[in-house]
Amino acid sequence: MFNLGGMEIVVILVVALLVLGPDKLPNFMRTIGKAVGELRRASTEFQRTIHTEIAQHDASLSRTSLTPEQEAPAREPASTAPRKTAAEKTTITDAARKRPLPRAHRPRRPLTRSGGDTGDA
Repeated sequence: MFNLGGMEIVVILVVALLVLGPDKLPNFMRTIGKAVGELRRASTEFQRTIHTEIAQHDASLSRTSLTPEQEAPAREPASTAPRKTAAEKTTITDAARKRPLPRAHRPRRPLTRSGGDTGDA
């Protein structure tokens, strides 16, 4: 919870023993243990209350409140999507067939400072 290692806990216990003494240390640790337990119980109860309130709110929102006419627009695109995709595919394919491919350009030879051919030296 606090990301403490073994040596850190030992150091804290030794300091507590030196400050409180051997007589008061057991009562102090018992009090700390009770406080931590009470905090955990309060945290658990708080989480349980929040989850219960959220569940009640979700239950009050009914998913069946939509009429079939209201649900129809949400379902329509899924049924028409494959037909539209096939039509678009044929349109793109036809357009690619009609248009001629551009001619490739030959790369130019690099020029030297003298402007002549690079040739073998």
